[in-house]
Amino acid sequence: MDSLPPDQEMNTNNGQYAPRPPKKRRRGALAAVLIVIILFLAVIAVPKGLPILFDFLENKTISPIYPTESSVITNSTPRFEWTALKNIESYRFQLSMSFDFKALLVDAVVNDTFFVVTEPLPENRTYFWRVMPISNGEGEWSQTWDFFLGHDVFTRTFEWRYSVNSYTITINIPGQEYYEYSLRDRTPNYASYVKSDDSSIKDLAYKLNEIAEKKRFTQYEKAEFVLSFVQNLEYLSDQETEGVIEYPRYPVETLVDGGGDCEDTAILFVSLIQTSILNFDGVLLLFEGDPSHMAAGIWGDPSLPGTSYLFNGKYYYYCETTSPGWKIGEVPEDLQNTGPKIINC
Repeated sequence: MDSLPPDQEMNTNNGQYAPRPPKKRRRGALAAVLIVIILFLAVIAVPKGLPILFDFLENKTISPIYPTESSVITNSTPRFEWTALKNIESYRFQLSMSFDFKALLVDAVVNDTFFVVTEPLPENRTYFWRVMPISNGEGEWSQTWDFFLGHDVFTRTFEWRYSVNSYTITINIPGQEYYEYSLRDRTPNYASYVKSDDSSIKDLAYKLNEIAEKKRFTQYEKAEFVLSFVQNLEYLSDQETEGVIEYPRYPVETLVDGGGDCEDTAILFVSLIQTSILNFDGVLLLFEGDPSHMAAGIWGDPSLPGTSYLFNGKYYYYCETTSPGWKIGEVPEDLQNTGPKIINC
């Protein structure tokens, strides 16, 4: 005989099993009454209670909208904006060149949540700003925010020689483009630094190609002409300029800085020749060792003179980018018996 469920017992009157009669649940009834009372009180208290609750939850802190904390901007007459506080109509705005606000540039009261600087601020320096809500007297200052005002445009003029002639090119590089790259973390993935689609790189490639077309250079001479431009940039070691052993630069950084070391100029050269304007195929050539060295490679016919390296069925000719005078295919003596790691870009 199977056992019965625990909620059943024998009814001794007729010898049959029957469910146990439910007990009275006084606690449940009492809880129901309490819920009704609470709901009734809530209906009465809501009109007065909710505004107090919302005021308590409301954000009491001013936050910057523009410029944001530790940002880089290029507009020398910026419009400062911040979040509004409830029931506040006036704000005191301060702008300074020092964190302690002893070198004040602006100290003004405004009836809005923005302030526009009308006189251009000096570029290439850090500024500090803060806001105070004013209500029945002065309130408390917000936290202090800083930003860096960079150059709106970098104008760079390059002069160099190719063959028997001298050449000059001037380019304008947007400051925002430069700062975007300069603030990026460095990565050992050298191929990621090649940027053939950047507007500044395309602009330079266009001007180089325009000169080459006017001179009626052959494709080989055009490639050498671009190489000569890169070779004439100043050699800048990472240790001297950045304080680190390795600091790969993006092409725009190399142009603004006026030069770089071997990987910087190799990256710039490959970026230029692979634009849709010049339309060559290039790679980076990394010679590992102590010290290591980087050069560039340009795809050419296997019948051309000089040293080349076979990669993916193509012959890439060595291009030294760090100093003038090296022809396509000419390899420094200390690298002639060393095979490079070829980096596809």
